[in-house]
Amino acid sequence: MSTTTVSTTTATATASPRQPDISYHPDYEKYQARATRRAKLDLPKTLPDGFPAQLQGPLVWEGQGLADRYQWTYVLSPAQLQEVDEALRSFKALNLPLGRLSPDTFPLPTLHAEL
Repeated sequence: MSTTTVSTTTATATASPRQPDISYHPDYEKYQARATRRAKLDLPKTLPDGFPAQLQGPLVWEGQGLADRYQWTYVLSPAQLQEVDEALRSFKALNLPLGRLSPDTFPLPTLHAEL
């Protein structure tokens, strides 16, 4: 004689935390509303267990120190600025969406190699 075992399971649903309503494009009004709402909550103000209170090491930087170490600005000459202006006029004349911006639609014949 054979026996058959039947088992049953009950599915339970657990509510997952609600994700913030943050879109790809920044929305200042939503940000302000979220910041105001979160400021009223009693959120923890401590780091989770195991997190260091201060980071140290060669990869740690502060804004001013990084700005002092690297040259962040590139000054364009009047001729280069003129080339950018001409490329802009050319692109606008094509009446294309910004997503179609490319070296072919925004020609910088001499500045391209420099940038």
